This record gives sequence, C-alpha cells and structure tokens, in this order.
Amino acid sequence: TNTMDYDARIQSMRGNNPGFSHATAHHEMIPGHNLVGYLGAELGLGVAARQMLRALESAGVPTSTVTYDRTSSQQSATPDGSTDRPYHFNLLLIVPDQLPLFVADVGVEFFQGHHNIGLWYWESDVMNENQLAAFDHVDEVWAATSYLHDAFASARRVPVSVVPSPLVFEPPSDVSSARRRL
Repeated sequence: TNTMDYDARIQSMRGNNPGFSHATAHHEMIPGHNLVGYLGAELGLGVAARQMLRALESAGVPTSTVTYDRTSSQQSATPDGSTDRPYHFNLLLIVPDQLPLFVADVGVEFFQGHHNIGLWYWESDVMNENQLAAFDHVDEVWAATSYLHDAFASARRVPVSVVPSPLVFEPPSDVSSARRRL
C-alpha cells in the first residue's frame, strides 16, 4: 500500500476490513477514530485518553475528540461541548459503570452507524449490573492487560482484545544535566 495514493488505500481498507464492511452506509463513513473520554480530567483515565490521542495522531490516524467531563475529578480544560463524530470508529475511553451515563447524556444516536469500541480499565474481575449494561453499547472491548481481558471476556457479551496502553516518552529538555545526574 506504500505506493498507493490516499483514495486507493481507503478503498482497499473498505474491502479488507470487517470493521468497515458492516457499516450501514459505507459511502458516508470516513476511516478514523472518534476518541471519547475524560480528555480534560486530571486523573489516570485522563492521562490514558491523552496518551491514546497522541498515539493515534503519531500514527497518522485521523482523529476527532469528544471530551466527557461527568467526573468528580478536577478538569484541566473545559470541553467545547462538541459531539461531532465524523469517523467510523468510536473509541470510548470511559469506565464501564459510567458508559450508561454517557449514553443518557448524548443519546443512543451517538452510537448508531459506528463501530463502537470500549477501551476500558477496571480494578476488579467482578462486574455489577450497571457495568455489565455497558456491553450493550459497544461492538468490542479493548483491555489494557490480560487480567482485564479475562475479566471482560468472562461476561461473554462481545469480543475482547488486549490492546496495551500506548507509552509516550518525552526527551529530556536538558540532556547534559540529565547525563550528569546519571
């Protein structure tokens, strides 16, 4: 595909990618990800969402963002209120017990015609009914660890894959002083 122009690459993905093949209106879906999560929150899930955004952008994946702020955590940025989702994939980095609240806030229409992926983190292998209800809104789940994979897969509701958290390393701003400290 390196020698193909952009339009040819997109067309080849449509024919060879199950994620594109079940869309309700192929001609209206644009490949890319709509990243939904606590992008402005000062908590671990906010960091994870921002790292995923940087990883997608670094890989050249077209990405739009929807910031969800229904959390008691302090926010470092105010969301713009946008729920635009121009791309085929909704990547939902919202914990399972909060996903039904997000659905109530934005409506089920947000999910229709998209392939919805829950990128979930959870501390326990026991899920209550509210958390299990989150499976009703996703087509698959990505788990950051094999432990989470086993916990989510035990619900036997949707396919679950292990997708490790992206790591982003910043080079030190002053290399010489960092070397002296070593």
